[in-house]
Amino acid sequence: MGDEEVSEGKQVSLCTCLERMEESVEIFMEEVDKMVIEAGIAGRTGCDKIRHKGKQAWTGRVLNGLKVSYPSFDSHLNPAPLQWDVLVDGKVCDCDIVVDCKVGDPIALEVKLTNWSKHSVGPFALTVIPYQDYQNGVHNYELHDAITFVGSNTFHIDSVKPTKNSVCFGALLFLYTGDFYLNIKFHEDISSRELPLSWFCLPSVHIRATEPVIQTKL
Repeated sequence: MGDEEVSEGKQVSLCTCLERMEESVEIFMEEVDKMVIEAGIAGRTGCDKIRHKGKQAWTGRVLNGLKVSYPSFDSHLNPAPLQWDVLVDGKVCDCDIVVDCKVGDPIALEVKLTNWSKHSVGPFALTVIPYQDYQNGVHNYELHDAITFVGSNTFHIDSVKPTKNSVCFGALLFLYTGDFYLNIKFHEDISSRELPLSWFCLPSVHIRATEPVIQTKL
């Protein structure tokens, strides 16, 4: 992609951002209309004058005076240079994906880091903590009798060079049925403290453990 295409893409994104801000101002001024009319401050003509002056003040200060530097704007548009992928039983996890497994069958867990930054990163250590979400703000982490790790629940990723990746492996064994989630926490050390927190965003992991299918012999 050339510099002209990149610049054009930034301009389009900036215009979209400003259009959304204008829509927000429009909604705000409609609320002003309602308050003015309900309070009986002015008739329709007076309300239009207030609205026109108010919108000019807001758009003039917020939009026309807005200065956006591309480096700061890029930080919100571009993805983090560290790409984290979590795979359960060979399936890539995401916010809308539920991975099914059978009770009593070990399932593989992989955490993969791809480094798209210009510098080497790591090493990192991270701990996988299973929990259940009761959908009422309560998370149950006391699952020692429901889930066990085949090996350790702490993963280690070595230093990763630019454009390279590193994968760490583990396994889980579910002893009861239910919906479970994995909370992956990074250990705070020198390697992680040097980088922004936004670089450590891992996908959510949702696993549903079901009863194994029992095959009857004829």
